[in-house]
Order: sequence, then C-alpha cells, then structure tokens
Amino acid sequence: MKKTPIIILLLLSILLIGAKEKERTYRLTVINKSDMPIGIRLYGTKNTDHLFYLTVQEGSRSVPQTGEFDIPTDIYRMQLYYIQTYDPVYGWECSQPVPNMLGMLRNIRVVVLPCHEVPLTVGEPSMRKYLPYPVFNPFRPHRYWIYRYIY
Repeated sequence: MKKTPIIILLLLSILLIGAKEKERTYRLTVINKSDMPIGIRLYGTKNTDHLFYLTVQEGSRSVPQTGEFDIPTDIYRMQLYYIQTYDPVYGWECSQPVPNMLGMLRNIRVVVLPCHEVPLTVGEPSMRKYLPYPVFNPFRPHRYWIYRYIY
C-alpha cells in the first residue's frame, strides 16, 4: 500500500519536469511601399537573446510587398534599413532612420513608405506607419516624440 502513493508522486514529478511553458509569439506584418527593398533589425531589450534581421522585397503603393514574421514577446529596438540607399543616375540618397522602440505585445502591422515621405493619416490602432524622421509634438513644444510611429 505504501508503494502506490510513491509511484503516483514519481509519475507526476516526471510529467511536471517535461511541462515547460512555451514562449508566446505574435505576428509582425511589414508592408513595404517604399519602392526599394528594406531590412529590419530587432534587438530585444528584456531578453538580449532576441536578435532578428528581417528582409522584405521592394514594393510600391499599387503593389505592396508584405513580410509576415512570428516574433517572441518583448520590447524591441527597431532599426530600419533601406537596402538601396543611393541612385547613381540622379544622385538621390536616402539616409538611414534612427532606431525606434517596438513593443511586440500583440499582432502589429508596420507600413514603410518611401524614404522622405510622411504619412497623411494615422491608420488603425494595430498598424504603425514608420516615419523617417522625428515629428514635432504640439503638446511638448520643446521636445520631439521619442517613438516616431503614428498610432
């Protein structure tokens, strides 16, 4: 009779050892409308093992290219790279934007427009439009927004 509780306890401990919580992931959808291929580098701030480099092929406003990625939950530093930064014919150069913060706490869509273009509308709550440079905040006239996404 004494062996039965010990065997049950042993089986339950073996089952609990194998039960590991899966890391939650969310879907990051990047919509490229920039007329050149882009690369996105993500650094995790809470977990430094989270490091991603994502690429999306060139798309246009009429035919955008989308890239869908499953990213673990974290707050990321997001650096956007326009892969083709110089036009040898016209001499047009696209400067690289500074890093932004991206909180992967739900499914997010990021729309990337051409290099020097500012979006006219804000979009939906789950969609962020990437801005190539800081936007002036009218409520804090002496500062710029830290996160340069439009919500």
